[in-house]
Amino acid sequence: MYERSTLVETPDRAQEIWRYMDLGKFVSLLQRRELFFASAESMEDPYEGAQPEAAMAWLRELPASLPAEVRKLVPPDLVTILARAGKAATYDWGISCWHCNDGESAAMWDLYASRHSGIAIQSTVERLCESFGRAPGSQLVGKVRYADYSTESRILTGTVEPVMTKRKSFQHEEELRALVHPLSEIRKRAGEPEDLRGTYVPVDLAQLIEDVYVAPRAPVWFAGAVRSVVTTYGLTCPVRQSPLYTGPLY
Repeated sequence: MYERSTLVETPDRAQEIWRYMDLGKFVSLLQRRELFFASAESMEDPYEGAQPEAAMAWLRELPASLPAEVRKLVPPDLVTILARAGKAATYDWGISCWHCNDGESAAMWDLYASRHSGIAIQSTVERLCESFGRAPGSQLVGKVRYADYSTESRILTGTVEPVMTKRKSFQHEEELRALVHPLSEIRKRAGEPEDLRGTYVPVDLAQLIEDVYVAPRAPVWFAGAVRSVVTTYGLTCPVRQSPLYTGPLY
């Protein structure tokens, strides 16, 4: 069940959100009626869950400012110890990533689906939160904060803030994240294999999915096949061909 929390910043519940994917992942979602929450460890960004470089530089210089008797108690590899411990903690979070935007994104089609054969699910923050109504455990939903890691000198606290903060290089993603924790225990209770690198969480698809968009350059037969698949799995949401590259009407 969705849990409202001050640990994350939840945007307006009417905010449109999008999930871009290939047809295989879409069919798997319909078949399983579960969202996959990937481990933070499996994300492509090597800074996932890491502290900003400027914050680590400040921490590295901190012992020199301490009294000699205190300085002797500080391990010489303090920064490495804290960095590894912090990353290990954040890897126990499962993440489902969504794109916040009041409309389609050409960049998201190219990055996460395909202009010719991809699928985009359009939902809202409220629909996503409500779709977890019967899911076991608790889920958090919040907007990712983007920071300049070369100047961000503040240590990201707890285990939530590091997985909800990313470098400004990724700001174009306008990412909303749904989170589950602790991933290892959830996976164990569900009897899922250790190498899954994530977990599945049941969702109400009728509540979650407002519209399905077919890739803008997909052939007519592909759009027809997607409509057939959606009907087969008992959903009544509209299936629309993306108008992204439709020419002007004048």
